[in-house]
Amino acid sequence: MLNEWVEVSLPVTTEQEDEVAALFVWAGAMGVEVRDTTTLFAEDRGTTRVVAYIEQGTEKAFLERLNPVLAASLDQAEEELSARFRMVPITRQEWNEFWKKAFDVQRIGHFVIRPSWKEVVPEPGDTVFVIDPGMAFGTGLHATTRLVMEAIEQLHASGFRPTRILDMGAGTGILSMAAASLFPEARIWAVDNDPDAVETAAEVIANNGLADRIQVDLSWSETPVDLVLANIQRDVLLELNPLFQRNLEPGGRMVFSGILNDQIDEIREKTNLPVVRGWHEGEWELVVFEKPATGGQS
Repeated sequence: MLNEWVEVSLPVTTEQEDEVAALFVWAGAMGVEVRDTTTLFAEDRGTTRVVAYIEQGTEKAFLERLNPVLAASLDQAEEELSARFRMVPITRQEWNEFWKKAFDVQRIGHFVIRPSWKEVVPEPGDTVFVIDPGMAFGTGLHATTRLVMEAIEQLHASGFRPTRILDMGAGTGILSMAAASLFPEARIWAVDNDPDAVETAAEVIANNGLADRIQVDLSWSETPVDLVLANIQRDVLLELNPLFQRNLEPGGRMVFSGILNDQIDEIREKTNLPVVRGWHEGEWELVVFEKPATGGQS
């Protein structure tokens, strides 16, 4: 089997692990884990290693994006930092076997996410999704995904009822499924430019009985929507912002996640719409914008 992915890792101190992991995601990692002596893949005593998974062939672009920012963050010369990285090719089978060992049942609000090999007894009001993580981002493990799911629940609790929803950067389709469960009248587009993600999302959505509610695709034909879900990194959010606003109906909402603490002010300023609410978890920020019903901007 061909090696399709590369494991890029860096030894760090305990104090550095959260910031380094956040920057790995920001630079485009499809998945990130932190290893120490207590984790499934254990490190030597006293060692902590942050591990990113990227597509084979993207190593140069990933490091060119990551190194200057990470070197400044760690106060280290780029050349010294580059020498500390370890790269190991891995196969799709190895990736999937890792997730089978590492992925457990999770609860986010009233949503319960379980892999097919784990059973769960739902509590009253629970919505259970079955997701076997593959090569796509968005199993609920990451803070940015959890923040969006919590925001969707808050929007529902506030009485907001969208009928046309765009999930851009859909990953496994988990956000689309959460929206479908809360807004049963809504039509939903789950879009991702990664063919692996689209294949995974289509399978996950079908296995959860929502294929007739959610359209999964590599692209999206512009059409009016009243809710945008975008859990993607800062530069892509800024690039797609005009597209989102052009198609957002007056009174509609945009939920942006995947934003680091030091990026949120720029996102708010360049979006230039009223902020309904914001959340944060660790290094990560989420913001909800509303397009005024009059069509004007603040």
